[in-house]
Parts: sequence; C-alpha cells; structure tokens
Amino acid sequence: MLKKISVDDLKPGMVVLKCDKEWLRLAFFGRSIENLDIIKILKNYGVTYVYIESDNEIAEENSLKNDPEGDLFVNSNDTKKYSATIENVSYIQRIYKTTLEIVSDIMNDLRNGGEIFYEDVSMVVEQFLEECFKRPNLVASVARIKNIEDYELSHAMNVSVLNMALARRMGMDIEEMKLIGIGGLLHDIGKVKIPKTILDKPGKLTEEEFNIVKMHPKYGADMLKNRFPKMVTECVLFHHEKANGTGYPFNLKDMQIPKCAKITSVSDVYDALTSDKVYRDGSSAPKAISEMLHSAGLQFNNILIKLFVEIMGGYPSGTLVLLDTGELAVVFKENNKDPKFPLVVVITDKNQKNINPYLFDLSEYNLLTKKPYKTILAPLDNKKYNVDPNRVIDMFTNSTSMEERYG
Repeated sequence: MLKKISVDDLKPGMVVLKCDKEWLRLAFFGRSIENLDIIKILKNYGVTYVYIESDNEIAEENSLKNDPEGDLFVNSNDTKKYSATIENVSYIQRIYKTTLEIVSDIMNDLRNGGEIFYEDVSMVVEQFLEECFKRPNLVASVARIKNIEDYELSHAMNVSVLNMALARRMGMDIEEMKLIGIGGLLHDIGKVKIPKTILDKPGKLTEEEFNIVKMHPKYGADMLKNRFPKMVTECVLFHHEKANGTGYPFNLKDMQIPKCAKITSVSDVYDALTSDKVYRDGSSAPKAISEMLHSAGLQFNNILIKLFVEIMGGYPSGTLVLLDTGELAVVFKENNKDPKFPLVVVITDKNQKNINPYLFDLSEYNLLTKKPYKTILAPLDNKKYNVDPNRVIDMFTNSTSMEERYG
C-alpha cells in the first residue's frame, strides 16, 4: 500500500515509488534510498511530498523497471509517454505569446520611469520552467519564434528559455535554473537607458556610439542591485565578458566570469545570430552553431559551448533541410539519441514541387538493408527557397494532431 509523506520526513532506507511531480522519473525510484544526497536531489527538483512503499518485494519488482544504466532522468519505458507532441509544441507557443505581452508591459513601465519587481519576472519564468524541465526538446521550438518588430522582447524570452535548458544540462537545481532564467530575461534591461536612435541604427555604430551601448550591463545591474538575487545581477552585469578577456565592461577572463554569465553569453549570441534584424538577416541555426564553435575558448567557455550544441542537436527545430531523395523538409523535433535523424515535415516532392506536408521520422530504416529510408544531405538557407519554417510548423501543428497524422 502506498503511503504519502512529506519529503522532509524521508529517510535513508525508505523506498520512493513516485512523487508529486508526475513528470519526474528518477533512477532510484523503487530502490532503497542510500543516503541524504538522494533526498537533496528530490528537494532540488521542487518535490514537496513522495509516495513510499513498505513492502520490499513490491519495491524490488518496481526497481527492475528502472533504466539499467541508472540514468538520472526518464527511463526507457517512459520515453514515449513523456516526449513532446505537436500539442505540446502548440501549448508552449501559446505560453510564449502570452508571456511576451507581460514582458512588454514590464519594459514599457520601465521606459516610463516605473520600477521592476522580482515577483513579476519570476511569474514569467516559472511558466516555462516546468516545461523546459519536462521536455527539453521543446527549447529549440520556443527559441525559433522570432519577431523582427519585437526583437528585444522575443530575444529576452529566448535567452531566458535557453539559459534554463543549459543550466539543466549542467545539473543545476530548479532554483538555480529559475534565477538563470530571470537573468536571461533581464540581461539587456539596461538598454532602456540607451537612446533608441543608437539601438535601432541600421548601419555600423561609431566608436562613440558603441561605447554608449557598452554601458548597458552596468545600467542593468544598477537597476537590479539589492532588489534581485546576486545570480540574476551577475547574468546582467557580465554577459558580454569573453573567455579570452576581450569582453566588456571589465575584460574578465574565463575563470573570473560567473558561470551564470557564461551561460547567458552563449544563449545571447546564439539567439542574436539566428534572428533577423533591421540591418541584416539572421543565420541558419547550423551556421550559427558552427560560428560559435569556432569561438570556443575565445569568446565562450569550451565546455559550455559543447553542452549547448548537445542541447540544440545537429538540426534544431525549424531548420530547412535537403533529403537524399531530393525532397525538402523542415525539422519538426530533434532526435536526442541521434541528432542526424530528427522528425521532419516533408514539404516537397523530389523535384521540389510543393506537396501536402507530412511527418516523417528519419530514424526509420529498411529492415532488410538496415539503411534509413531518407537521410539529410545538408541544411539549407530557407530564405533562398522562399520557405518560412515557422509557418510550416505552425500550419502543421494547427491542422491536426500527431496521433492522427503519425499514429
């Protein structure tokens, strides 16, 4: 019989079968808790109560269901249940659009001389936190949402979500993920004190103008000082520092830069490179990642940039790709096990003639030849082919469910 207890009452020797976070599946569920570190892990995930089983035989039976490799997260039996669906993508996009309006109100208040409150921005981040935690493969889907008219707002949102995903990959606890998410959301807040004529200038800035822009980390940190946690302020103040010491405002080197700021720097540059701006078109996701890899050890911390590439996968959601069949497709969902074989939306025939879009799993292969039916030859520049990946995925998402199209 299951018994519900507070996580504070949990002790070594007890057997936890599940907790109040239904999406959380840990390798030690069904096994006897060995030490206090296991209990600390549960608390870090925000667990408030757990269900224990006093019958050891049942506990042992449950333990056999766990991943034999002892992975910390979802075991193989739960992969399908907890992986993202089209409905999940649609849901996270709705959250994004709603929270964008909230962020817009916050920024407008600041520009009009108002103040910023921790509770307001905390609420924004918390709406994404659990989704990022449960389904990290949705991160790329969120980060592909771009709006040239509201670049500053969408950029802030994307950096926040990417920050949380990278923090999770690094093993940070849920509270740290939240603070880094807030830091990402506010990383450019100091720009409200920079003249719009400089921020919106279509051409290259003069040295004098760039020196003014370089003040925004200090301005932002001053606005948050003594009102927000230290980690949030550090994200804002140090996100333009570089590993080789050529960044600003303090020319800090890798070991001197707080970890949260290093994370924010990676997220900031990736989203900036992949976003369209008034004066230039954004790069494709693979091209942006390639550029960032070349800056590993110079602009970015070596380990962080590799982890980021791991999170984004070989072909992030929204990437236009050419298949070996001659067809064009848009990456719908990454394959975490093998990034080379994502789930795609095929949009043309072999002659690049438009067709009714359909989902295809590139990991499927011929049982006789052991070879995949279709593979990716190369990522493409969607603008050259007049393809809007956002529109493709949005239309497909809204048209029907994954189960109906891809049962």
